[in-house]
Amino acid sequence: IDELPRTYVPNVAEVNDLLQELDPDHPTWAVTDKPTHAGDLLPCYDFLAMDPYPVGNRGARADISICSGWTRQARAGIRDFRPMWIVPQGFDWSWDPKGKEKAMAHVEKRLPTRAELSGMTWQAIAAGANGLCYYSFGSLLNNLKGAAFDAAWADVVAVAREVKAEEKMLLADPGPVVTDVPQGLVVRTWRDGGDAAQARHRGRRKCC
Repeated sequence: IDELPRTYVPNVAEVNDLLQELDPDHPTWAVTDKPTHAGDLLPCYDFLAMDPYPVGNRGARADISICSGWTRQARAGIRDFRPMWIVPQGFDWSWDPKGKEKAMAHVEKRLPTRAELSGMTWQAIAAGANGLCYYSFGSLLNNLKGAAFDAAWADVVAVAREVKAEEKMLLADPGPVVTDVPQGLVVRTWRDGGDAAQARHRGRRKCC
């Protein structure tokens, strides 16, 4: 399901139960843009993803820090009972098909930079996300041509490779909880062979 309101929960829960009965080896996936609804949607999915999409959005989503904020809110709503993913933004808001003239009047026409892609990704990881699904290859392919597409896709691939390079750490055992974290800093730890590794994020920069 993709951004369905809570009123659909009884219907989707019934479908989810049927899918589990017919095909128990494949998980169901839900995406929502309302982190406070994560717990209410619990009967509808095996794992959940949040899609904050802040870049170029001049409304309530404009602050890129919502990528960590939404992740933490959703995790709290499901009490870590299910896997928690994030959908980092890989598109230009002016491509919104729901009336381009209206969209263009309220958004900044641009793609996320590589630094912003990295910031969204590492914020979410540091806040507890354990899966990534960038949105989207199709939107880049449909709206960009030639060198413009190559450059945009290269940015997504480069950030994905940043994560791949830290795969061993990210799959290690959870580390100790860090207390007294300064405001604006997101911290998550892992333990490998007795040593705690930290992934931190402040603003749009990533450091380990």
